[in-house]
Amino acid sequence: MDVIRRRMQVVGMPGVDFHYTGMFNAVKVIFAKEGIRGFFKGMLPNYLKVAPATGASFVTYEWSKKLLGTH
Repeated sequence: MDVIRRRMQVVGMPGVDFHYTGMFNAVKVIFAKEGIRGFFKGMLPNYLKVAPATGASFVTYEWSKKLLGTH
């Protein structure tokens, strides 16, 4: 879903050579042109970005609970 969302966001930008009419059209076009591997593009960089952000959110939440005395 993340690949589909990102690709639909960049449609219309200069240099983008694809166009989708909707989510299901994007799935169909990606699968037809790139196969199942097309849905996993950028997965590793995304995980490298998300893991630290999620960790920071959990730490902030726990510290906030301690400061407010609601643990």
